[in-house]
Amino acid sequence: MNRERVQEISEQSKQERWPFPRTFEALKAAGVASYRFDVRTCETVFQGLQGPPLAEPLGGASPVAIAPSLDAVAVGNAIKRHILDRTAFLDFRGEAASAGVEYWEVDMGARTCTYVGPDGERHVERVP
Repeated sequence: MNRERVQEISEQSKQERWPFPRTFEALKAAGVASYRFDVRTCETVFQGLQGPPLAEPLGGASPVAIAPSLDAVAVGNAIKRHILDRTAFLDFRGEAASAGVEYWEVDMGARTCTYVGPDGERHVERVP
C-alpha cells in the first residue's frame, strides 16, 4: 500500500468532493484492500494486502450523536443525497450518524460498503 498516496487521496477526495466510485478506484490503485471509517471518532483505518494498517484521523470534526439503531432507509437516502448533491463528507457523516451508522467498512475485492449500527445491524451497498 502506498501510504503517502492514500493520505493524498483521502484528503483530496474530501476537499474536492469526489464521487465515491472515483475515491474507491483511486484507493484501490494505491494498494488499499479494505478500510473502516469510525463515525464517532472520524478516523479511517486503511489496510493493504500486506504491511501494517494506516490510521488517518480527520481533524476539525465536531462530535456527533449516533442513533441507537440502524435505519437502512435513512442510510440509503443519505447515500443518494451525497451522490446527487455532492454533499460535503462531514455532512454525509452527520446524516449517517443520524441514521444509526456507527462505522462503515469498505471491501475493495468484494466492491461493497457495509454500514454497521450500534445494535450490530448491517446495511450493505455495492460500489458501482
